[in-house]
Order: sequence, then C-alpha cells, then structure tokens
Amino acid sequence: MINIMHREDVCLDHIWRDGEFTDLAAIPVGQRKADLAIVTINRDRADLVARQIAEFCDRCEGLTTDIYTIEMGSSYRSEHETFWYEDPEYRGKPYGHNVGVRIARATGDYRYYYIAMNDVFCPDGQDVPRILVDVMDANPELGILSPTCETSGYTSAKPRPGMDYHSVTSADYLIQMMRADAVRHGFFNPDFKYCWNVELELSYQLFKAGYKAGYCDKAQRIHYGTSTWGKVKGLPSKKVYKQRAKAFAVPYWIEKYGYDWDELFSEVLPADVEFNRFKLIRLDQQGLGGDKPKPIKLYLGCGGRYARDYLNVDSTKQDKTDAIYELDDIRYIAPGSVAEIKCFLALARLPAERWDRAFAHWHSLLEPGALLVVHLLHEKFIEAQPLIKRLRRHGFEDAQVYGGRVVVKKGA
Repeated sequence: MINIMHREDVCLDHIWRDGEFTDLAAIPVGQRKADLAIVTINRDRADLVARQIAEFCDRCEGLTTDIYTIEMGSSYRSEHETFWYEDPEYRGKPYGHNVGVRIARATGDYRYYYIAMNDVFCPDGQDVPRILVDVMDANPELGILSPTCETSGYTSAKPRPGMDYHSVTSADYLIQMMRADAVRHGFFNPDFKYCWNVELELSYQLFKAGYKAGYCDKAQRIHYGTSTWGKVKGLPSKKVYKQRAKAFAVPYWIEKYGYDWDELFSEVLPADVEFNRFKLIRLDQQGLGGDKPKPIKLYLGCGGRYARDYLNVDSTKQDKTDAIYELDDIRYIAPGSVAEIKCFLALARLPAERWDRAFAHWHSLLEPGALLVVHLLHEKFIEAQPLIKRLRRHGFEDAQVYGGRVVVKKGA
C-alpha cells in the first residue's frame, strides 16, 4: 500500500523549537505503522515530482509506504505537497530533508527512510526501494545504502557483479535508504546550504555508532542533474555551486573537527572500505578560494608508512593505507590530476612483467611537469639506468639519480 501524505495526515509539532530544528533523536516516534517513508524535496519543479511519485506508486512491492513531499519555498507547488515552508533565499536541500524526516518521524513508526532528490529515478523494470530494503534487511550492519550508477564519475558508485553491496566511505546523497534507528545517531547537517560532501559527516556519525555505508550492487539509479542547475530560483550554476560548497565545507570541518578532520573520521572507517574518500576530499579541498583544487600527491606501496599530505596507496590493507588498489590500476583518480607520485615499495610488490603497464598508468595520472620518484632500495635490488630507460619509453624525461632514488618528470 502506498499513501501520498498531505498536511492533514501528518504531525507538524516537532520540526522547530525556538527557531531551531528539534533534536531528531528526541522526537517521539509516531503511531502510524509502515515499512517505508519516502522523503523527497522540491523547489519549483512540480513536473519532476509528479513523474517521481508515479514511479514510486508503480514500485515498492509489498512495502507499506508513505510519501512525503517537502516544498522548499516553491512558487510552483506540487499537488502531492505534504508541507510547504517559506524560503526566499533558498536554504538548501539538506534543510528540506531535515524538515521532511522530522515530520515523518513524528508521524509514523517506520523501518526505513528513503531520502531522495526529485530528479532521480529508477531504471525501467527495477524496483529500487524494494531491492534496497531487502539488502538492508539481510545486512543489519548497514546504516545507509544507495543504488549504484554505471555512468558515475565516482568509481565506488559503480556496480560490482555478484555482490549484494560494497562498503564505502560515504553513500550517495542523491538517493539514500537509511535505517530508521540510525537517524538517532546522525543526519544531514541542515547548515550545508551547498550540499556537496554533506554525506561525509553523516558517515562519520554512523561509523561511530557501528554502522556501515554502502552501494547496492543490485540496484541502480538515473540522475537528470541538468534539470535544476541555474534553472530554479536561488539555485546557481553547477560551477558556482561547487565553489560555494567548498568555501563553506572546508572552514566548517576545520573549525568543528580540526585541520586533521580526515584522520579523525578515518579512525572509525570500516575495515572493508577500499578507498578512503575522507583523505581524498581533504587533499582536494585544501586549495580553498581557488577554482582549481590543490593537486593530489600519491604515495604508492606505502606499507605501514604514512605520508601526511599524500594519498597513501597499497595493494594490501595496512594501518596507514588510504586506498587499496593494484598499483598498475589506481582508480578514481582523474587523468592529469596528480602533482607527484612517490614509490616506496611499489615496484617491489609488482611483478616485473607489469612494470611497463604501471609506468604508462602513472604517466597518465600525472599532470604535465609532475614528478615521479622511485626508491631503489627495495628488498629486491633495482638498477637505476635500466629503470630510467624503461621510464623514458613511457614519456618520462629529465632523469636524476640521488640518495637511492630515481626522479623523472612527465613531459609538458
């Protein structure tokens, strides 16, 4: 059964108190019993809401489901509206979801909250809400779960054949199925007007409570992101949005958690997460104030060692590893975005027949003029001149040998 929740159906007594949001954990759970509360948000795109709700009504098989539509100051409101609040300056998507989840919690006793944007849809023939619920029912360690996306630029968001889910640093804010009990431990910060990376802090809160975040390999989503950028009142272009998001998030994290906020968050990162996105985001956002993020530096074959301002990569899990990848197949890092690659045990851990593939791969990751530093003093001896000759075949130049290291540069 699916119910479209209107104002007269819900409890509005626990959204705000003295102008501030009420504590989610302190809100008494409503008497209405159901499996799922879908909370979607809208600002002036009633057409998208109509399409999305029609899709929900055709899915959610076997789930008692209530749909809440929160209008964030819309001038063009949906007929499915649950609640509208005044928002002339546009306080952002996390603010809208905070309104919605408080209404839902005070109204009903749900097992899950499905937190959605209004421009995200399910592939034909796929019951995404049902699949996510089934996977979370079977895996109680999951606090939050998102569908995957074949075309995502975020490698961890891509599906992995044969798996129910894979554990990640943070799930996707576009759609998240959240265990109702987990809401007691955290939710999206409503102050993130520009919501990019708002999910990182939520992951930290859930990890501390013993939950995991994941991507569901059995479900996918479709995002029509160009439908809202710069086209909705108060919402700027994507480029300006990202700039403003960085300008808010970096000072916030440093002020609240300290400069090493990524290390604090990483202390509770589940052991089966292969890529530490906390570290990558901190490195990416260090260049506060500029359009271009500070280039990433990679430390390959780090073992148990740790380089402070590098992304520490190894093929096996170590105490200080930020990302676990084969060293000739480092994913998620964009080509031409790396300022330096330092190899400590990288070649020692890579069969010699894969070196050329690794050199070509590292060359593609480096930006023009960036350095590759290879330590020669491994447990197996590496001669400098034959190594330099092989590196030159892959576009490296200006070779120097000193202090047990070969240093080469990617040509401009």
